[in-house]
Amino acid sequence: MSQLVERLIGSSDTLVKLPVHQFIGAIAENKRGILTAAQVTAMFNLDAGEQADVVTILAGSATREIMHDVLMLGERGLYTQAQVETRLGL
Repeated sequence: MSQLVERLIGSSDTLVKLPVHQFIGAIAENKRGILTAAQVTAMFNLDAGEQADVVTILAGSATREIMHDVLMLGERGLYTQAQVETRLGL
């Protein structure tokens, strides 16, 4: 299971929740060529495994709209973590 997704959808009692909208914004700025992957990961103080997931997400085909939708559904518990990961290409 992806710790990054776990933090984004808030499914952990012990990990610090990441803000979904700001994360999606940072990913979008990377896709526009404004931010590097390293800048995105630094903004959220991600560990090595989470950084690898960001690189995978950036290389994948999930659009900003897809990322937003599946993370919102995951955050509300309407999608499982596994469903979110699959849709994000993890």
